Amino acid sequence: MKDKVTNWAAFFITTLFLPYCFTMMVSGTYVSSQEKYQSKITLIDAEGEKMDMEEFLPYVIAGEIDLESEEETLKVQAVIARTNLMHQLNGKKEGKIKDLTLAYLEPEEFENSFGEKKQERIMKNLKKAVNETTGKVLIYEGGYIDALYHQVSIGTTVSAEEIYGKKVPYLIGVDSSQDVESENYMTIMEIEKEEAVEKIKTKINGDGLTKENLIENLKIGEKTESGFVKTVLIGKEKLPGEEWKELFALPSTNFYLEEYEGKLRMITLGKGHCIGLSQYGANEMAKEEKSYKEILKWYYPGTKITTLEK
Repeated sequence: MKDKVTNWAAFFITTLFLPYCFTMMVSGTYVSSQEKYQSKITLIDAEGEKMDMEEFLPYVIAGEIDLESEEETLKVQAVIARTNLMHQLNGKKEGKIKDLTLAYLEPEEFENSFGEKKQERIMKNLKKAVNETTGKVLIYEGGYIDALYHQVSIGTTVSAEEIYGKKVPYLIGVDSSQDVESENYMTIMEIEKEEAVEKIKTKINGDGLTKENLIENLKIGEKTESGFVKTVLIGKEKLPGEEWKELFALPSTNFYLEEYEGKLRMITLGKGHCIGLSQYGANEMAKEEKSYKEILKWYYPGTKITTLEK
């Protein structure tokens, strides 16, 4: 009887337990498959329900990036989202979702946006991006960075100093020349002069401004070295470039104005403020088999990737 027990014990160790231990050693993980990583950062929704930050991250990524992006690009956005959450929480372990200035999809909105099969596939990809970057954040000199990003650059990213007049060591211009291949690199909008005048007069007085004299009274005022418009001059009045962009729903403030076939034509380069990471450029780098860490270090020079525990 004793020999049988011994044999069964040896069988269990050899066939079941040892392979499990070996698998755990190779993966570097020794936790139950039922266990999930908890960041111990709690977010509270409008109904007062609490969730760990890691559970919320897939919905943040879903609201920030093209969900058909490459796997490494989704990992890039996961680190960006986690970093920006920590940056905004500013040391707090708990925060209300409504107080965060982040783009995200509500779980119900996410469910209603896709068919069941596509929804499952996308959520699987998002969770994988979160899990494979578990706890990873970007820091600079010990603090969480403000990980700005945009959709398409003008062929290079630009510094925070150029756009906002504030020097940030890790938000400087870097090459992103692959962006010129994006369908969103250049946008052309044409609008009837009469409609343009009506819109402009919702922002300024515009006395004497008509569709007949619009072009002669309209010109770009101050702009940055890279062509981002700071002011648009309309006769003796002026409008900030950012307000003009919002007024005409332009993709960026890097635009110029001209008359074309009796209409006002606005030609815009890039999509977004062009500071920090270009999502299009990042996705092209991912296609070239660059890792998410390589991509992040390219667009945020001088930063370090670390984990929340550290």
